[in-house]
Amino acid sequence: MGTTAIGRVGAVAVMLGVGAALAATPWAAGVAAASPNELHANARSDNPRQPDQNRAISTNGVVHVQKGTAQAFSSGQGSTAIADGFNARASANGDGNHAQADGLSAVAVAGGVSTESSTGVNNRVFVKGDNSSGTAVGGNGNKVDVNGDGNSIFVQGGSNDVTVKGDNNNPFNVLGDANTVKICGNGNQQTITGNGQKTTIGKCGR
Repeated sequence: MGTTAIGRVGAVAVMLGVGAALAATPWAAGVAAASPNELHANARSDNPRQPDQNRAISTNGVVHVQKGTAQAFSSGQGSTAIADGFNARASANGDGNHAQADGLSAVAVAGGVSTESSTGVNNRVFVKGDNSSGTAVGGNGNKVDVNGDGNSIFVQGGSNDVTVKGDNNNPFNVLGDANTVKICGNGNQQTITGNGQKTTIGKCGR
């Protein structure tokens, strides 16, 4: 992995925040986020598993829903960010980007977070699972679909299609263009580099 890629992986990881650091993530730009006191009160009183208790929706740079500790950020035409779950985060930074995070401390990032300029358009990132993250930056037309707990999937490039079904695939990086990657199983750690590769890990069936 090159120096630039390493730097971006580290920067996104720091800005996303995991665990205690997640609460301090500077998502406030363009987001009607709750105050620290309100977040603390919610953490004490809310049931993290209760539907709609923690939910945030932002489209085209406008926050439409802000409940509990979930936070959503969007910028650009046709951008959509939806976060469902205690401390869930979704960021769709750039035209046509879609990010959806569903789960406790789930994180979905398409095109970058609120503290940086957009690095791509028309990316789609869907994350469903507790303490899982999916990120697509540095290019256009990526699709990242993460289903499971404890995953950390980072994609940099363009036109990649990455699907994950399983737990604790962390970290797993895809760096390049037009790669198709399917991960079915648990505990995989790998970095795939290059262009146009087709990689399947585990028994994914049809």
